[in-house]
Amino acid sequence: MAIETPDKQTAVIDRHEFWMRHINAWKHSGQTRAVYCEHHGLSLQRFAYWRKRLKEKTCFSPTLVRIPHEIMRQAATSPIRVVVDARYVIEVGDGFSSSTLARVLDVVRGR
Repeated sequence: MAIETPDKQTAVIDRHEFWMRHINAWKHSGQTRAVYCEHHGLSLQRFAYWRKRLKEKTCFSPTLVRIPHEIMRQAATSPIRVVVDARYVIEVGDGFSSSTLARVLDVVRGR
């Protein structure tokens, strides 16, 4: 198993988020996939690929990483976004309870 560099991980997350936003926007648009893709300049085949990939939740395996205190101090006023299973986004604000977050993640993951 290869270890991805932070740049590659960022690119995967950016692609994932890009397609997740388009798929969610399409669901609320009332348009067919073909019309939505044409209107937004997207490949219908690529759209179908990402729709299936995100639906199957195989985009990437979530990994927990320790964030250095310096970064946390800089971001103290900004919430942290946690994406779970390509379906849920949890925003965690300053002063959150780690035990509550752990319970929320268990519920979201169906444990």
